[in-house]
Amino acid sequence: MGDNILKKNSKILIGIAVVVTVIIAVVCIVIGVRGCNNDKATGGNVETQTQLETESITEEQTYETLTAQKESESETESQTETQIETQIETQTVTQAPTQKETQTQPQLTDEQKKAKTVVDSIIKDSMSDLEKVIAIHNWICVNCGESDTKGASTAIGLLESKVGTSVGYAKTFDVMAKLAGQGSECVEGVFTDLDGSKRNHMWNKVEIDGQWYNIDVANDDSYASIGFFYLYFLKSDEQFAEVYATKTTGTHSCPEAYDAVKATKLAVARGENTNCMVATTAEEVKACADTMMSKNIEKFNIIYVSDSLTADNRWKAWNAVSDNLLRPITNIAMFAPKWGSLVYVITPMSKAEFDAVYVARTPDEVKAYAKQQYEAGLASYKIRFEPADGDVNAYANYGGGYGASYSTKKYAGGKLVTVTFKK
Repeated sequence: MGDNILKKNSKILIGIAVVVTVIIAVVCIVIGVRGCNNDKATGGNVETQTQLETESITEEQTYETLTAQKESESETESQTETQIETQIETQTVTQAPTQKETQTQPQLTDEQKKAKTVVDSIIKDSMSDLEKVIAIHNWICVNCGESDTKGASTAIGLLESKVGTSVGYAKTFDVMAKLAGQGSECVEGVFTDLDGSKRNHMWNKVEIDGQWYNIDVANDDSYASIGFFYLYFLKSDEQFAEVYATKTTGTHSCPEAYDAVKATKLAVARGENTNCMVATTAEEVKACADTMMSKNIEKFNIIYVSDSLTADNRWKAWNAVSDNLLRPITNIAMFAPKWGSLVYVITPMSKAEFDAVYVARTPDEVKAYAKQQYEAGLASYKIRFEPADGDVNAYANYGGGYGASYSTKKYAGGKLVTVTFKK
């Protein structure tokens, strides 16, 4: 039994050994095959690695090329964008709108459109504020007529009919001044006329170089038969208070008047106020009158501007020179508010009529001419007495002793005598 067990165990051991041997053999075979493969792999890997390195270099070069190309394209695009932006900026600068264009422009009314047509024709960009106001003032005075009974009371009404009330005048000036870029507003009140009568009235306040002034175009244009003036032109609140009682004072105060001499001379110099001159002294009044008469102007106006003018001395300048003019005056009127400007409206004797009057140099010539006219049966006659010594007061018997009355008017170097015989 023991032997049997031993034999049985030996067989088991031999079987195990065989199995182990087989396993070892298989392992060796496997290891050998892997070794061969490794050798082959090692040789192949060198070639593959070389190929991969070449491909890697190529890819890197391609990447660098693409990167450079992209950067170049990016720079080109950036330059293009810069050029476009520069072009746009250049166009923007070139076509940059003015401040007025950038402001919101409201739709003009029919009234404003009609007024703008006039403003565009008389206002230039080079004009000063004063010149713009004068241009508007003069245009209204030249082209329109003032009537507080049947005139238009709107701007468009005055612009169309050319006849308006003070309200129409004020509203027209207001619209035109604002279109010309000047500050303006309308003021209502009561005006005391030169004869003391009172009436409801409207005028304006206008801005010139940052300062505000009263202006009444309707009253400046109320002398239709003799022209228009600048008596109510750029005055202070204090001056206007002397003849204006305000109902609505407006939003702006006018503490000072504009330089009347400067404003009036500039206004008249435009030439729209024909047959009109400006004087600041009595001597200039005479010079203006003689100038107008030398041009044979039948009727003319002299605007006399002086800070020294008062209600008591308004005729002083005229009286100082009236006896020493080129020809005698047949009629004179004066228009003056209560401040330093007035207007002399002068009608001189025409040159033709003056030249037709007989001239006597001595008292004997006066007597002889008087006798001749009396015997001819004339009711009256004129004679110019111009003594050689210039003493026109040396003789007074211009009726020649024939029971006549007479009136005289002096002029430079002589006296015009109108003689009427008593029947």
